[in-house]
Amino acid sequence: MFSDPRLRRRLWLIALALLAVFFAANMYVVEGTPDGSSQLSEMAENSGFAAENREYAIFIIAVALAGFIGYLTMTRR
Repeated sequence: MFSDPRLRRRLWLIALALLAVFFAANMYVVEGTPDGSSQLSEMAENSGFAAENREYAIFIIAVALAGFIGYLTMTRR
């Protein structure tokens, strides 16, 4: 269906632009309300990891990054 590489690239750019517009509009709506800044600060506090969970998350990210680098090393010649 989308065999032309230029068409696929254009669709990716359109999708990313729409995603950026969606997030920008969402942030504008949240910050536009009187409680918007307090909601954003509360969300930031609740999204943080505890000490032990942070170590697990860093370990998982490191393993995923090492796997990705290994994949690129093995498949690109």
